[in-house]
Order: sequence, then structure tokens, then C-alpha cells
Amino acid sequence: MPNRWRALTGYQRLGLLTIVGLLTLVILGGTVRVTDSGLACPDWPLCNGRLIPQGDHHVWLEWTHRLAASLFGFVILAFVIGAVRRYRDRRWVVLPALIGAVALAIQVVLGGLTVTEKLDAGVLAAHLGTAMLIVLLMLTAWLATFVPRVDGSAADQRRLADRAQSPTRAARRMAWMAGLTALGVYTLIVLGGYVSGTDAGFFCDGDWPLCNGELFPEGRNANLQVAHRYLAAFVGLLLFTTVWMAVQRRHAAPGVFRLATVVAALFALQILLGGLLMWTTLADWARVVHLVTGSATWGTLVAMTVLAVYDAVRHDSLHRPRPLPAIRPSRSRLGASQR
Repeated sequence: MPNRWRALTGYQRLGLLTIVGLLTLVILGGTVRVTDSGLACPDWPLCNGRLIPQGDHHVWLEWTHRLAASLFGFVILAFVIGAVRRYRDRRWVVLPALIGAVALAIQVVLGGLTVTEKLDAGVLAAHLGTAMLIVLLMLTAWLATFVPRVDGSAADQRRLADRAQSPTRAARRMAWMAGLTALGVYTLIVLGGYVSGTDAGFFCDGDWPLCNGELFPEGRNANLQVAHRYLAAFVGLLLFTTVWMAVQRRHAAPGVFRLATVVAALFALQILLGGLLMWTTLADWARVVHLVTGSATWGTLVAMTVLAVYDAVRHDSLHRPRPLPAIRPSRSRLGASQR
């Protein structure tokens, strides 16, 4: 691991720190939620009218989450600025990073709304969903920095010609299936966040996999609870198909295969933890572990999907520099216009 760390560039280390920090913030925010500390600071952006508040552990947990999110926002901005300055000719790096910056601004607003709207379930779900979207965007940008670029030399052009083979149908199918699975997992996470923000999580009274002894119990809370469970089962089928396709392509895309096996193991563990949640009547520690595993599953699945997509597109679109439009007009154009 130390050798791999030294092999990274300074910017790639910053990207890794960004992704790990994002997942840590998600877990910290979830811990605030499950310990009922979300309204320990009833105002925003201050906490009980103070920059540094006084109070019990609930207050300090909520304040720590806010402080960590504020400080880490500068790390994310540094990553975005670095993408524009260092990788302006690599759209696969710059565009996800810029979109992530916009999502970060939206996340700040949603963070305030979670307090002002008294932990509304819809706002909580949107807050969690935006956080996971930022993870996706930053991870996409970071992985793109590992794709070797060409500088136009004859040797590079020959290597590019060798790489620029049309992707196989199997690679494209793998990418589509991985993307569909990622969409399913994303929907499952957002729905889980909504269920957590309502009373639906407690409805089944510790019963799992049934709900109060029934497959289809009546009532809004029951519908939310079983919808989350049945969506998890459906996503499990998607993931099984994705892993099976990754096994078939394990020699052509070994990185995708390795990540697919990790995702499968994490998802299976997550299902068992879902049952544990019910059996422990949503104990705080079980909810935190469930969130940690879910975050790890999402991050690994995104990495697998990004690699599958990179494998499915034409390699010349990844390796050949494609600069973004210049922000300022060049001097030659400016002089021509003045003449």
C-alpha cells in the first residue's frame, strides 16, 4: 500500500482524500440522523446561536458534522480547481468535477433545509441522494486521471491506433448492465433514506423478511417498508446478472471482475444487515453499520461501473486530449477582430 500511495501524483492523492472524505461525511451524517441529533442545533448555520456551541453529545455530534462538511467543502473545491487547471484537455476529468461542484452547492442548501424543515423525510432523502451523486461524480473524475494521455508524437499515435479498436458487444452490454445496477442501487439508497426519515422503519415490529406476518401488509408505512425490501430483491437480481457478466469477461476486464465480486459480497452483507435492523428493532449501532456497508457498496459499485464504461467506449476518446473551449479569446483572434 505505501508503494502504491507513493506512485500516485499529488493530485491523485487529493482525489483519493476527496472520495474517502465524502464517504466519511455520509456516514457521519447518517450517525447524526440515527442518534436523533439532527435537531440538536435548531438553527443554521449557527448552532444555538453560537459559532462554537455548548451542550450535550447530540449538540456536539451535529456541530461536528457541520464543521467537517464546511471544512471538507474546501477540499472538494481544490479538487475541482485542480481538474480545470491540470486536466483541461481531459473532459472525462473536468466535466464530472464541475458538475460535482454544482451538486455541492445544492447540497449546502439541502443541509440547511434539513434543519429549517425539521428533518422532513423528502429533504433527508434528497440530501442523501445528492451526497451519493457527488461521490459518483468525483470518483468518475478521479479514475479518469489514471488513463494515460497521448501528446501527438508518432509513437503515441501508433499506441493510440492499437488501442482504438471498436468496443465489443460484450463490453457494451457489461457497461449498460453495470449502469442499470448502479441506478437501481442509487434508487434503493434514496428510498432507504426516505424510509429512515419516516415512521415506516418501525412499522414491521421486528418482523423480517415478512412484515407483520404478511407479504403485502396494508397501510402507507407498510407500503414504504416492503417497497424498500422488494426493491432490494430486484436490485439483487440486477447485481447477480452484472456479476455473472463480469465473470464471463474476467480475462478481458479483470478490474471490473474484481470490483464486481467485492460489490456482490458487500450487497449480500447489506441484505443480512437489513434483517438485523428489524431483529434489533432498529438499534442505533445496527443502523450505523447498515449505512457504512451501504456507502462502501455504492463507492465500489460506482468504481466498477466507471471502469466498465471506460472499457466500452472507444479508447481514442479517452486517450486523445480534447480541450474544453477556451474561456478567453486568443490574442490572434482578438487582434483580428480589432483590425
